[in-house]
Amino acid sequence: RRRLPALGLRGAAAGLPRALRGRWWGCCCCSCSRGWCWRCAAACDAARMASGVVLATAGYGQEIRFWDASRNESMRQVMFADSQINCLAISNDKLQVAAGGNPKIRTFETSTSNPNPIVEFDGHTSNVTAVGFHKDGQWLYSGSEDGSIKVFDSRSAAVQRRYDGKSPVNSVALHPNQAQLISADQSGTVKVWDLIADKCLTQVKPVADDISMRSVSIASNGTMVAACNNVGHCFLWKMSSPQSCGSLAE
Repeated sequence: RRRLPALGLRGAAAGLPRALRGRWWGCCCCSCSRGWCWRCAAACDAARMASGVVLATAGYGQEIRFWDASRNESMRQVMFADSQINCLAISNDKLQVAAGGNPKIRTFETSTSNPNPIVEFDGHTSNVTAVGFHKDGQWLYSGSEDGSIKVFDSRSAAVQRRYDGKSPVNSVALHPNQAQLISADQSGTVKVWDLIADKCLTQVKPVADDISMRSVSIASNGTMVAACNNVGHCFLWKMSSPQSCGSLAE
């Protein structure tokens, strides 16, 4: 690579955004102190990803953007070519992001420049509306407008569990015990699915009319479940036990 005069190079670097200056002069990742230095560009981005919060956004633009929130910069983007993106989830180790579209799910690396998906998950036939990871990343779960809830092996993409919710699913939450899923659907029903017993343990419909239940969440200590519907009503249930959601009591 041809070296440029030191004065000219410093002048060129001074006009660059702060995030790029190290890549041109006095690289922060290696001993290079003269000339062009692009070889550490990916390493710089990966280090920033690994050391802080991973912020990812997506939507109808068919792309996932990764952001450096402290610098107000978009670090990179990956394409989700065949549909819009309905939902995102980041793994606990921050190394993967899962994106649910129509009808596919794909996982991508967060800390590299690889634009290609790690794994692609098939099985749903309509919009994927919920996706999330097991705490150790061994599997991921999903819910869809096709009415199904699925559990996939995160490496092989094989379907390990499948449940028919009988109504389009809007939201799914994972119990802290990592063995139960709580779903909310368009019929207004909240259901608890036990992955070990491989069945629906209990369900509750707080309103007689079919008012869609938009979202569901569970407390980090496993003691309460919250769900909100289309008309702005929020419902809280106490767990029968923090270790297992065998029943729900308003």
